[in-house]
Amino acid sequence: FGFEDTHSVANGLVWGPDGWIYGGQGSTVASRIARPGIDAEGAGVYFEGCMAWRYHP
Repeated sequence: FGFEDTHSVANGLVWGPDGWIYGGQGSTVASRIARPGIDAEGAGVYFEGCMAWRYHP
């Protein structure tokens, strides 16, 4: 994908004992999480910098 520094994308993905997927995001990036077809253009949650997150599949 052209990324040489993997901390810039979702990384460290693991299944938690609660059935959720956990991961991390690097220290010098920003991201916006939006739900396709639900959130309006530009809406969603905005993150800047490093973070840990979880997702229920």
